[in-house]
Amino acid sequence: MLQGIPSIDAVLREGSVDPGELVDYIGSLGSELGDQGVDEFLKKACDDKQAPAENLGRELVSGTVIDVLKKLGKVLTAETLVNGFVLAACETRKKMEEFLNEGQFPTDLIHRSDLDPLGIESTYGWIKKEWFLENAWMNWLRIIGIVAPVDYETVHNKAGYNLIEKSNHSDFSYFVASYGREFINHMLLNNKDILTIGGGNGRDEAFWAKKSESRVDVNSIRMIEGSPSALDLMRKTKQGIHGKNKEKLIIPDQPEEMFEALRKMKERGETFDTIYGLSVFHYFDDHKFKELFGLMKDCLRPGGYIAFSVKAPKTTFDGVGIPLITLQEDLLSKLDGVAPTNRIHQRYFLNLDGQTRAFRDLDAIKDLVKSLGFEMVHFGLDGVESDYEFSQQGEQYFARFIIKKPKTV
Repeated sequence: MLQGIPSIDAVLREGSVDPGELVDYIGSLGSELGDQGVDEFLKKACDDKQAPAENLGRELVSGTVIDVLKKLGKVLTAETLVNGFVLAACETRKKMEEFLNEGQFPTDLIHRSDLDPLGIESTYGWIKKEWFLENAWMNWLRIIGIVAPVDYETVHNKAGYNLIEKSNHSDFSYFVASYGREFINHMLLNNKDILTIGGGNGRDEAFWAKKSESRVDVNSIRMIEGSPSALDLMRKTKQGIHGKNKEKLIIPDQPEEMFEALRKMKERGETFDTIYGLSVFHYFDDHKFKELFGLMKDCLRPGGYIAFSVKAPKTTFDGVGIPLITLQEDLLSKLDGVAPTNRIHQRYFLNLDGQTRAFRDLDAIKDLVKSLGFEMVHFGLDGVESDYEFSQQGEQYFARFIIKKPKTV
């Protein structure tokens, strides 16, 4: 089905598109693209457009993907559905070429009224602009699975993010190390077996392993990381740790996909006291988010914790790219009872770097984790990271959570 977006798959299952026909048709187009190359394939598709698919493509580029499919899914054929996404790629590519010629940021890529096009352009201006704008139209082909997704290794190599190169530990890692220090039984790291997911270069884990700096004494830190270059940096970081604490860092021999790694740990009966994730768990829609936290819960000991930090709404990437899901409601401001505000249940984008990111308010995340039986220990929009992805980016806010698996079910 559509690649990596379970919520959209669920909508299609309710419609008229036959899953077998969809898989077959996507396969045939993938073969055609492989034979012709992307340029020739798109040129032919743009010249040979049919009215139903053209209408769908127009709706897709001007709306939210899941809303368009909910509206039209019951009357779509597999061919019309797929060709609609292809024509959305054609339309977006034309606009990207106009931007490169004219130098004005394409406002069609912006889906928040408070975003300034000049600000977006300056964010991407000192990195590889052409790669991001190519992704803007290639992403339509990635959704339907005829172009390979962008793995995180490619993101690091192409986008120029600086987060994997940082040597200083994150503000969140200090928060986790010091949380509940006055109550020894509430400490998240001291004398604990830790699992970290998406650790990057291992800067936070190294900080915890240096007892003189972090003031904690961990039993072990096991890491899950899917990027080969990040694993290489982890190994270099580990060499900078002196004494017996170096051996407390357990780095995988090979890259591991987080869902698969957690499933294997569950099968082996491996459990941990605390699981940690910085800027990792916002890549998933609600369906995959709950699946991930369910797996982590299985790998937690009774009374164990998950400490995680995710991008808050209105941070970098929110509102830029293809809007996949927008679930929010207008509420009345508690301050004056008149001014409308938004409660963001899930604002889910396929961003210009080819990665999906979900932006949710605090209540939405609380509802998700509570539905899985976790207890809420701490939550707040109280995390600040400076120049997180890019130099001169400034500060952006992260939502911080500490949740607990009950000691008894």
